[in-house]
Amino acid sequence: MSSISYAISAVDVSHVTIKIVLRSGAKISNDQPAWTSGAYWNNQIVGLYNSQDFWNLTPDWAAHSSRWCASRRKIVEAHTTKAKLQDSVDDLIKVQPFSKNIVKGVGAITGTVEDMTTSVQRVYDDLTLWQVIALTDDDVSTIQKSWDELRDDCLIWMDMVHAQNINSMTASQFR
Repeated sequence: MSSISYAISAVDVSHVTIKIVLRSGAKISNDQPAWTSGAYWNNQIVGLYNSQDFWNLTPDWAAHSSRWCASRRKIVEAHTTKAKLQDSVDDLIKVQPFSKNIVKGVGAITGTVEDMTTSVQRVYDDLTLWQVIALTDDDVSTIQKSWDELRDDCLIWMDMVHAQNINSMTASQFR
């Protein structure tokens, strides 16, 4: 079996080619065509024709074929877009569990900041009430311990974010 390929100039030749397959020993007749041909777009078959039909191709067929190819191209583009969107959904599903850990981390930071706010409010109230406050070494140690706890909580949270390959500046995952 031999194969001949060439382009039809009546349609967009960058996308459509006609491949003619000759059958060895076949005779051209109305009931048994000697060859069949197929229209291909991006190496996918889009139509079959026999020897009689091929010679009866008209400009109307070419126009119809061009419209058909444009429709086929839109279908392929839609499938490509669908595949890309599905990939995006899959990526978001993979990232979703990480956001739960971030929410927990933000909750822990929020609790620590609220504790610090309460502590600062107490100091402010004391200053307002007594106008002067004398800090002892124990007071300074207590304040230092509170700030150390905040620092440690922040470092733990940032380590958790970093471990998930999330950029802390943009909250997006590294690629």
